[in-house]
Amino acid sequence: MNVYRGWEIYEEGIYDILINLRDNYGNIPCYISENGMGVENETRFIADDGQVKDHYRIDFIREHLKWVHRAISEGSQCQGYHLWTFIDNWSWDECLQKPIWFH
Repeated sequence: MNVYRGWEIYEEGIYDILINLRDNYGNIPCYISENGMGVENETRFIADDGQVKDHYRIDFIREHLKWVHRAISEGSQCQGYHLWTFIDNWSWDECLQKPIWFH
């Protein structure tokens, strides 16, 4: 659960999708093109020295990569995993009020 936004996070879902592609769609090569999380008031995680204390994001990425790795080790043709976003930005559908940071 993303307690910062109230959204469920189901890391194993990425594995489920990759195995479904393997088993039901001819194991076509695929890419995870967008995976990330948003956090309300993310500036609260910036320390006085400017360092971003975003261990929650590191855990999010680690857990998803664990499941991607498992799917690949079981024969998935996942060719790549891309974070959303690779730079800081603001979500346009939230009236540019919710920054999505990657540090």
